[in-house]
Amino acid sequence: RVINKMLSNFSDKVTDEMLAAIDDLNADIRRRMEEEGTFSQEEIEAAQMDVFKVITLASLIEKEAAYDQERTLISSVIYNRLTTHVHELLQVDASVEYALGEHRSQLTAEDLAVDSPYNTYLYKGLPPGPIANPGLASITAAIYPRETNYFFYALSDEGGHEFFETYMEQQDFLNGIVPVETAENEPAPEETGADEAEPVAPAGEE
Repeated sequence: RVINKMLSNFSDKVTDEMLAAIDDLNADIRRRMEEEGTFSQEEIEAAQMDVFKVITLASLIEKEAAYDQERTLISSVIYNRLTTHVHELLQVDASVEYALGEHRSQLTAEDLAVDSPYNTYLYKGLPPGPIANPGLASITAAIYPRETNYFFYALSDEGGHEFFETYMEQQDFLNGIVPVETAENEPAPEETGADEAEPVAPAGEE
């Protein structure tokens, strides 16, 4: 009964329009990978998204985002990395914490080396399944990512994330060299009308 209730909630919240938009998302993924010119057709086919992969990606967003308006930006970073060989590892800290089985305030080099398919510092692409139960806002962000050139982000002292196009920009920020505006000042995504914090996906656990 519990599982059926969760599945029903998922079907009520994730609309047919959202599911149909996955086709547009896949067309964009294919275009970007073909334009880069370094991917085989097998790699492009393997990168195509389905509902399970969308929920997996949304779970990364759910665990990484500090504020709602960051979700589409984090989504853009993930897709940017999935569609290039330049920064092909996702390097999502939350996936490492999932592999470790506990939250860490700061990950060590030993943590980042844990041998798990959920360690996105070691293994390319999405983890094999969700690492959390994402809410509708994260699922929406996974289907409708913001268009950016960001490949990096870092946590600021204010609790939000800063987003960067290059590794050097990220490192300058972490070293306090170049101040930047926070993602809180980015335009907020369109209101979904749903409870942003309510888990709706039927898969994944913390």
